[in-house]
Amino acid sequence: FQAEDGIRDAQESRGLGDVYKRQILPPMSIGYAYILRCNDDRYYYGSTNDLLQRLRCHRRALVKSTRRRLPVRLVWCEQHETLERARRREYSFKNGRTRQKAIENLIATFPPDKLTPFA
Repeated sequence: FQAEDGIRDAQESRGLGDVYKRQILPPMSIGYAYILRCNDDRYYYGSTNDLLQRLRCHRRALVKSTRRRLPVRLVWCEQHETLERARRREYSFKNGRTRQKAIENLIATFPPDKLTPFA
């Protein structure tokens, strides 16, 4: 839901975490799909419009899904034209359309220098 003033409810803007009540977002914001490797060596797949802020939330234990799996490490990310496209990419990892071997290959071939700004 987006009000006329350009403010979207956080519940409708998945990826912002449950720490925000409302977030100001442009109507067509850039999105990011990302993969975290958790302390238990499992992966967490996510999407957001603000990757730096979302990583801060994960690292501060503000995200329920990764709270008990800290520390987490960003191992892959991809920028998309819209948040909707980033969400589609995230869902492709979660629903099995992208096989585990392909995900491992994405991570293995991802240039580590692209993760530096998010360290």
